[in-house]
Parts: sequence; C-alpha cells; structure tokens
Amino acid sequence: DYVIRIARVRENPKEIRMTTDAYRSRTGKTPERGQSVMFDTLIPGHVESITEGEVVIRFTAPAGYVAQTPFGLGHIRETQKSYELVVDAKKGELIRTAHLVGRISEVDENFITLDYRNPLGGEALICDVAVEKIEAVQSAEKTEHDGGGK
Repeated sequence: DYVIRIARVRENPKEIRMTTDAYRSRTGKTPERGQSVMFDTLIPGHVESITEGEVVIRFTAPAGYVAQTPFGLGHIRETQKSYELVVDAKKGELIRTAHLVGRISEVDENFITLDYRNPLGGEALICDVAVEKIEAVQSAEKTEHDGGGK
C-alpha cells in the first residue's frame, strides 16, 4: 500500500571478521593491513589484521559526526560493540528514495513511517469547469453513410 516503516536507529559494528575470499568478493581487492574499507558510506574502516584466511576490519566513527541521510540528519553515537546512526526525521518532510517521492507521516523513538501514496488518493475532488466554446462536429461515421457528407 506504499506505506513502509523503517528503523530510526541503524547499527553498524565496530569490527567485522570475514574470510579473505569474502573480502575479495566484496571489495575486488586483496586485503592488506591498513587498507581503507568503505562498506558503509557513513563510517570508514580499515583492515586491522590478516590471519590464516581471516580478515579483521575495524571501523571508526568521528566523535560528534553528523551525516545527511534521505530521511534527515543522522547523529552517530558509540556503544561498546557498535556505532548507531540515529536519524532525526521530521514528520511532514518530503523525502526522495530512488525514483519515489513520499512524505514522513510518523516518527517515534524506534521507527520512521514513510508514505509514498498520492497525497490526493482517496479524497473526493471537486472541480469547477468553465465551458468556453461549443462547436458542432460531424462524426466520421455519419459522413461515410450519407454519401461523403457533401
């Protein structure tokens, strides 16, 4: 029905462990210690260590960082194991995601509700119409049956 709810808080781990094959598949690169990694465009990371078949990636968010998201400003807060991006969405704001334009219809502590329906959908519309000119028009069907209409 073109209405969706998304989480207002997005969690990003401080550390990710993966196989070297998974790393190559995601980045297209062979892992090297200290190499920059951007899995999430908001929180940069780097390869911290490489062991037998495992790559450890550490992410670091700048203190007090604020990021622009399609739904409003996002403030990063740090927890023991992750970074959380808390979106400060405002009810009534227009938003664009991909090819859709919608409106933020509700915001609570945990969720943002997005409404992509037509704002006039389901409404009774009353229109004033003014007729400026009326012309007689001969239909093509009548013209064929009466000998060419001459």
